Amino acid sequence: MIKEASKEQKPLNELKKMSHKFDYNFKVGRLNFNTPLNIYLKDFCKEEFESMILHKNIFIQELNKECSVFLLKEKLIISNLIKSDTFSNENKKDPTLHKFEIKRILDVDIDPTANNASEVKITILNGTSIEEVRYFTFKFVNQKEAQIFKYFIEKEKMSSWQQFFENTQNAPIPEPFIYQYHFFLKKVNSRGEQEQRVIVLTNEYILNIDYQIVKKSENEFIFKLHKAKWALSIKSFEELQLVEKEKKKNNFVIKIKVNQKDNKTYFSDKKLPFKNKTSTEFIFQNEKICRFFIFQIKRIYSTFGEKKFINVIEK
Repeated sequence: MIKEASKEQKPLNELKKMSHKFDYNFKVGRLNFNTPLNIYLKDFCKEEFESMILHKNIFIQELNKECSVFLLKEKLIISNLIKSDTFSNENKKDPTLHKFEIKRILDVDIDPTANNASEVKITILNGTSIEEVRYFTFKFVNQKEAQIFKYFIEKEKMSSWQQFFENTQNAPIPEPFIYQYHFFLKKVNSRGEQEQRVIVLTNEYILNIDYQIVKKSENEFIFKLHKAKWALSIKSFEELQLVEKEKKKNNFVIKIKVNQKDNKTYFSDKKLPFKNKTSTEFIFQNEKICRFFIFQIKRIYSTFGEKKFINVIEK
């Protein structure tokens, strides 16, 4: 005898429709309730949770206090600690202490000594001159956390500058050339005078660009680039001479010797002004940056598929 189906039983498609009333609109990677962290990001930083790459509570040496640090896609923010009771009062005060655009970060370094391997030192532009800087030392719990933080800072910094140099209308890097790195330094002209420049490395040549930094507000700086004064084909480099100059100031000079004919031939079909001389000199702020420039030139030069290497001579 076949048992009659209960009147309470419903078809499967109808049950599915009914179940939707119990659904919640959760999205992976997003805060779904008003935690203090979410309130701070939305109300004070004007950012969505998706833009946050890293958030840590760490001790900052120069401020002599523990702070909350937020690394976002385009900003680095330092605030008072964001805790469970931060916004418990009716009057919500902005806990932000400092807000920096990623492009204002000039250098990120971990002290190589064993004692300070968990400290990250950040150099930030603080004026209209590249020499006007401010330092922050972030003290992490261990070296691993410091290295992770340094990695993501450098990754976002690189991405930000690449977008700037490849998209800017003043001094673009046209396709198919790709941004590699850049250096704020001084160039020695034919009269021996020192001029502020930014040297931009692409995958085939370097650009010598005059620039200006304009301060719009305490937290907003604009980098203005002029048209490239000249370019040098990296493939035409014959030798790099590293010279320690003005030892008390810790300045280092790189003299680049160039094959004039090869350089001229390279730019014959490109709409770029080229330097028609056999050598040029750049003054770097310190030995670390100077040697990093040499590393970048060697790395790019090795991609040309030639067996020879650039000679580096120290004087």
